[in-house]
Amino acid sequence: MVFPVAICRIKKSLMYVEANGYKHPVMVANNHFTLPIEFKKIFGNSLEKVVLTPIFSEDGFYYFVGSFIRGSRDKKESYGLTIDKKIRNILKLKEKDIIEVQVRNNIFYTRVWWRTGKNSMVSFFPGKIFKMLNLKPHTPYQIKIKKSEKSFVSNDHFYSVDKTNLEFEKFVRNKRFNLFEFLRSSYARTEGGKLRKFKIRKVGKNKILVNYLSGGPASKEIEIKSTFRLDPNFFRVMGLLQAECSKSLKKTFCFTSETPENIKYVIEWFEKYLNFSRNSWLYELVFDSRIKNPERIKSKWADFLKIDPNLIKAYPKKFNTKEPNTTGIMNLRSYGRTLKEMIMRLLECTRDYVSKNEESAGYFLSGVLAGDGYVVATKEGSLNYVGISFDPNKIRESENELQLYILCLKALGIPTNDIKIYINEHEKAKDFIKEASKYGIEIKVRRERRKGFGGEINIFKFRSFQKLAQFNPFFPNKLNMKKFDSFFTRIDKSKVRFL
Repeated sequence: MVFPVAICRIKKSLMYVEANGYKHPVMVANNHFTLPIEFKKIFGNSLEKVVLTPIFSEDGFYYFVGSFIRGSRDKKESYGLTIDKKIRNILKLKEKDIIEVQVRNNIFYTRVWWRTGKNSMVSFFPGKIFKMLNLKPHTPYQIKIKKSEKSFVSNDHFYSVDKTNLEFEKFVRNKRFNLFEFLRSSYARTEGGKLRKFKIRKVGKNKILVNYLSGGPASKEIEIKSTFRLDPNFFRVMGLLQAECSKSLKKTFCFTSETPENIKYVIEWFEKYLNFSRNSWLYELVFDSRIKNPERIKSKWADFLKIDPNLIKAYPKKFNTKEPNTTGIMNLRSYGRTLKEMIMRLLECTRDYVSKNEESAGYFLSGVLAGDGYVVATKEGSLNYVGISFDPNKIRESENELQLYILCLKALGIPTNDIKIYINEHEKAKDFIKEASKYGIEIKVRRERRKGFGGEINIFKFRSFQKLAQFNPFFPNKLNMKKFDSFFTRIDKSKVRFL
């Protein structure tokens, strides 16, 4: 379809043509321009008036009329979007760039690739997204597109139906959690922003084989129980994992602690409740380089955890302490990503549940305190406050630790007047205070020389200590458990204003 431009004299320019609400970039040359065949499909011969406008976008999106193609990728049905030379040049696209595509007011992300033997690019996306948007191949649509500057994106929002089905209570029956049904309904995230399911099959009355479908060597099949008992130990373990487990998508499961009781507690829970053997873990012991006999530390850990010392790999590291660290730090890792993705999905579901349930919130915070908590006494030796460390850099993320801990404290009935937030002096402090002020809790900046940006929640007053004491806080961390009990019993109740 070739149209003359009679309203103005344009020698050569890339502009938008607008017709009946549709926009598409065209190259105007010698007072003529060519519309794509998609316009013919939409309007037939009824197209009478078109308007030319400069190509300009305040939000970074650019318009074009295009259609989707059906194909296969990695032996699976998929759909693609062809991006011609004009759009490629406007967006300055290179192969493997991530783009944000909007069609029918829905946004999804994908990568672009060169088309073999053609001067254009193509992007592929799962057939499920295509079907959820009720799109048809080889049918023209108004499409908005822009180049994404993010290194990690996700089409997680398209699976919101699956997420809403993952309410914790739906998988609980007779005080047991149905892990088999939970994983069947779950999606696991990947670094590239995609969502992949778990491959699960039953191999016994209460056993399942689980494999994270990553399509690569990072995936490892594991055998675990299909259901497990739901009790305080579960919520404590989830609290410990929340505090001390790596949540990076690039890494396998890694739980880190210098407290042997914490490591042992996690190992025993996995072994007893999921039938995941303690010999299936990778044990990495980081010891102080000033220690002259590291084998002795290694043997102590092995005896305490009841494992073969040969399972532990030891590495030296410089510790910034006055005295040599005689315990070391243990990293508990898993082979492959199957266990990591399973636990992260379970933790995500648990976080939402504990933030609304008093009893589970109490045991969850008990585990958090065991990993990231501490106790501070007054000069008289009574309990002054209980602290929880959190990462203030996640204040705007879905894994906002501060918000999670505040909701759990509220579920316990701890008033916001009994809580204070402390952050160390940092260039990010102002932005954090602005964002965190919505919680209605006093925020103070500590002028301390620390590397990075850290935060703490401090819990004061006897009435709040009483709430925490109901759930055996800091368990299984024996050192902090003893401190809490000792300092708490020394509080002079005659001087307490709030009982």
